Parts: sequence; C-alpha cells; structure tokens
Amino acid sequence: MESLIPLLSFPPPAYGLLIFALALILSSIKPEYKSLIFISSFAVIVNIYSLNIEKIFIERKEIIKIVSAVFGLEVLSAILSKGRFYELISLKIPGKLRSPNGIFITMNLLTALLSAILSNVLVLSYMVLIAIKLSECTPEFDPGDLVASLIISSNLGSMATFMGDISNIIVGVYGNISFLDFLSVAAPISILSTLLSLSILFILVRRGGRFYCEVTEGSEVHGENPYLTFGLVSLILMLTLLPFSRGLGIDDSLAIGIMAVFLLFLGGEEISKVFTEVDWPSLIYVGTLLLTTESINLIGGFKILFEEISLFRDQLNVYLISIGLSMLIDDAEAVAILSPVLRSLNAGRDLWWASIVGSSIGSALTPWGSIANIIVLRKLRESNRGISIRRFMKISILANLPTIILAYMMLQWGA
Repeated sequence: MESLIPLLSFPPPAYGLLIFALALILSSIKPEYKSLIFISSFAVIVNIYSLNIEKIFIERKEIIKIVSAVFGLEVLSAILSKGRFYELISLKIPGKLRSPNGIFITMNLLTALLSAILSNVLVLSYMVLIAIKLSECTPEFDPGDLVASLIISSNLGSMATFMGDISNIIVGVYGNISFLDFLSVAAPISILSTLLSLSILFILVRRGGRFYCEVTEGSEVHGENPYLTFGLVSLILMLTLLPFSRGLGIDDSLAIGIMAVFLLFLGGEEISKVFTEVDWPSLIYVGTLLLTTESINLIGGFKILFEEISLFRDQLNVYLISIGLSMLIDDAEAVAILSPVLRSLNAGRDLWWASIVGSSIGSALTPWGSIANIIVLRKLRESNRGISIRRFMKISILANLPTIILAYMMLQWGA
C-alpha cells in the first residue's frame, strides 16, 4: 500500500499524461497496433475524467476536417497501390539505371517528390525493395545506408505540401494554412533542405560495384490497368483543383475528402472496390490521436507538461522543441501535442511554420522519428539486412545538421 501513496499524490492530470505517454511508447514499439492503442487510451481517459465526447467534437470540428483529408489521401494511395504504381516505379529504376551513383541520386529525389504528394509509408516500403535488390545484385552495395538516406529524403520531401504528411494536415487545419501557402513557404525550404542533405549523403553513404542482375521492368503492369490510369488522373486532378478550393469557399482538407468520395463513385463499380482497401486503421489512429490530445488539453495536462508556456511565443524555441519531440515520437504525434499549446497562445503563422518544419527535420534524425521509419527499417531487418542505430544516427545527424541551420534561416526570411 505504501507504494501507492506517491501515485495517489499526483495532480489529477498526471494520470492522463501517464496514459498518453504509455500510448506513445507502445505506438512506437508496435506501430501496426497504433489505432487500437489510441482507441484504448482515449476510452480510458474519457472514463477516468468523465469527459463529454460530443462536446469535444462540437468544439474541435477541425478533427473532422483532418480525418477527411487523410481519408482522401488514403483513397488515392489505395487506388495507385491497386494499380501497382509503386511496384512499377520500384522496377523501373534498377531496370533503367546501372550506375550506383545514378540509382542513389534518382531514388532519393524520387522518394522526396513522391513523399510530398503520397503516403510516405507506401513510397518507402517499395523503395526498400530496390535497396534489397541492389544488395543482391551488387555485393559491394550497402542497403542499410541507402535506406537511411531514403528515410531522410522522404521526411524532408514530405514537408513541401499540405498533403505531404499527416502532421502537415494537422498544422494546415489548426493554423489555417492553405495548399498554396505550403507551396510558397514550405516547398522552397523542403527543396533546398533535401538538396543540401542529399549532397552530404552523397559523400557519406557508401556505394560501389555495378548492378548486373537482369530486371523485369514490369511490362505486365502496363496495358489496360484501370486502377493505375484512374489513380494517376485522379492525382493530377486533385493537384490541379486544390489551389482553387479556398476561392470556392471550401476548406482544403474537406476538398480532398470530397474529391476522394466523388472519384470513387465516378470510377464506377471497379474503382469503388478500392474503398475496402483503404487503410482504415490509419484513419482511426489519426482521429483517436487528436481526440486523445484534446482530452489531455481539457484536463490541463499540457499546462503541466509545458509550465513555461511563454517559451512557445518564440519561433526558435518552437522550432527546436518540434525537432526534439519528433526525434522521440512520430512527427504527427509531436504536432498533435504542440497544436493545443499554439492554439492557446493564438499563435501566428511563424510559429506554426516552425512546428511543421521542425517536426519534419526531427523525424529524419532517428529511426523512430516516424512510423514510416520504423516500418521500413523493420522490413529491412526481416530481409536479413539492416543498419545499426549508431550508424543511422551518424548518417542522419551529419546530413541534417546543416539542414537545421538552413531551414531556420529560411523560416526567418519567409515565414
């Protein structure tokens, strides 16, 4: 009984914080169960503090907007995946390029580009297949180093657009930042940061030998593939219409969700089958993550966690805190934690930009900085290849230290 006395002496919000911290840890260890973990944590917190779920939804309608946008992107990713778009890309690169240097540069640039508009989990999952293939065909090639560079490029590339990452959508909705705003502020930072880190990675990462395997370039993917064709047309249509959504009085996040539903019905019975292949656990994860952070905010948990809330009035502090949090947990979770604090301060856009740029860079610094990082590195280990934490951290820190400085200088200039 004596051991319970210190626990019972905690202020009431401490229980919620402990539950939330446990959920974050378990989510990092078992990302495949992240939706179940946050459903459970939200249910426990609501039960302990007798919170009104309906009130949370009414006061925080932004959650619906965020989930709507994530749904739209998941639908698009599911259509392209069904059309074997990612497989086609993964087969084309080694089929067209034979130089390790050419493959390295092309893969990193393509990963950054695709991660800016599509799910970085899917992008990286197929890129890691190329890395494994390279190691099979080129004994001198280190797949671990290549995957580390791809993770960095993916995280920096995803910073560029509103739909590049869940964390971008959260900031875009809560900070009232549009698709066009991302293109004018975040995209230049993303492009220059990616190019700078890639230049350093080109020096750091080992490449050698010559690719000599025969590669099937995926000709069977071509032909009458309705999913691939419809997916690519849908992607182009979405990127074309999004800049005009605000002018039509439609929020960017809702516009993505509405377009996804419209495309499913427009595509007919064949395309609508993709609805069953949407990554529903990810949608549940995003919704319950945001509901959980709002619950913690309602019980005063973040006031305890961030006692010196005035620290968040300074752009540099928000930038560094965002980097630090995203090094420890998924960047979406880091932004979800910071959002209630920034909202309580009526933060200007400069602080919201600092949070998104900082979280994107922070997630590239550690193997656990993003759920995509964890999943891809696990796939690499399952192929009996891998990279040590020490080696990954050495590559990521050396490649990103100059990027941290460059990105902050650009924030000062443009945000």
